[in-house]
Amino acid sequence: MAIDSKSTRLGAGMNAQADAPPRRPRPGLRARLLRRASAARFASLLPRDHAAAYVALETLVLSVAVFALCRMLSPADPLLIGKAFPWMWLLPLFVALRYGTVAGLGGGVLLGVAWGVFYARLPLADVFPRDFFVGGFITMLIAGQFSDTWAARLSQARVSNDYLSERLSVLTNNQYLLRLSHDQLEQDLLVRPSTLRDALARLREMMLHDAACAHALLPGAQRFLDTVAQACQIEAAQIHALHDGVPAAAPVAATGAPFDFDAGDPLVVAALDELALAHLQSLDARDRAHTRYVACAPLIGAGDEVIGVLVVSQLPFLALTAENLQLMFVMGSYYANGVHHAVVTRDVLQAFPDCPYDFALEYARLADLQRTSGIASSVVRLQFDASHQAQAIFDHVERTILDFHVQWVVRAGGTCALVFLMPLCDEAAVDAQLQRIETDVRNRFGLGFADARIVARWAPLAGAPPDGAPPDGALRQILADRDDLA
Repeated sequence: MAIDSKSTRLGAGMNAQADAPPRRPRPGLRARLLRRASAARFASLLPRDHAAAYVALETLVLSVAVFALCRMLSPADPLLIGKAFPWMWLLPLFVALRYGTVAGLGGGVLLGVAWGVFYARLPLADVFPRDFFVGGFITMLIAGQFSDTWAARLSQARVSNDYLSERLSVLTNNQYLLRLSHDQLEQDLLVRPSTLRDALARLREMMLHDAACAHALLPGAQRFLDTVAQACQIEAAQIHALHDGVPAAAPVAATGAPFDFDAGDPLVVAALDELALAHLQSLDARDRAHTRYVACAPLIGAGDEVIGVLVVSQLPFLALTAENLQLMFVMGSYYANGVHHAVVTRDVLQAFPDCPYDFALEYARLADLQRTSGIASSVVRLQFDASHQAQAIFDHVERTILDFHVQWVVRAGGTCALVFLMPLCDEAAVDAQLQRIETDVRNRFGLGFADARIVARWAPLAGAPPDGAPPDGALRQILADRDDLA
């Protein structure tokens, strides 16, 4: 190891701690219990992830317990039919709200069976409580339909929020990486003529080609390690892939002097447990004395998926700063996202070689969201002619109105088209957005789409394509009338 524990104490006052993004510490047991209890107040009302056997068993046990209790309290009228309020229907109503219509029907059937058992001595035609059962079944069916409808809406809302959270996390990492790239360029312009962004862009292109190989465990791992070693001044490091949450003994990429990997090292354990960057200063004195490494960074992709771990054994003393280590961690997340998304974007990029990577990635993710959860998204194209006025309108729309959308500018001759994605938007949302754009253009230039000869087209992102059909059908439909991209 290039530095010992004594020398690293001098770096305790690292001035870049304030600039580093907050770590994600693993919450304690009490915090996790409180969070689960708070979420259970609402989410447990609709626990749709239980098996059918569990639902049937719970319905049966609850029904038998309630029937036995009522038999003890009121032997003459166990089902409380003679009361002014049908109390016994609260149990099927609760089951229907909790598990849906089918479970509620089961509770209602058990209630009918209980009536046949408790009131078997009475003649059926004379004393059968028709209003009691008919009214109860109707109320239970309404509650079950309400539960099923809102459970489906809640599931779609969860998927939408997960997508937005994942996109926000990616944008945050990209923004932080951009800021560090600019700072690195200012400090090391003479030493490193190529920028960090260019190196990562080349790395991303290499991963797209390496992802075509089915045997590639972590495509582009060696190129990524060489890039991060140059950017962070790493002297010796290894990348180990994860199998069922356990790092493999053999490295998939290495740089510098070889060293033995210990999966039980305190630094490796801390990094994988907390899913955050771990270095010597983050350990206590006892664990610091037993580690053989300088830093360890998990490679965390989209959705907190850990695909590997980067272990550094030798690092120059002057490079042991919080900003440099955080750069290594963010680059690892960038690489993990690239590995995760290389497969889904390759088909779109092969069909449209001029398509930007960010557009292809977002298109593939939204198409997968539509295919798995049925959440609608749309792709829109605005076609501008070659006139100066149309180009001025194009610049205005691109820079001011659609600056926050994922865009693709398609140019052919003197004309240009602006293709952009509208996540989680159906036909009504697309029409509203196009009307807003046209209103803004009319207020700015005094012309509408028809007067300015702007053609607007849109198409919904399709779900699962038929066998043999390309996954980029919406893009082909949007660009169908362009000879250069048909």
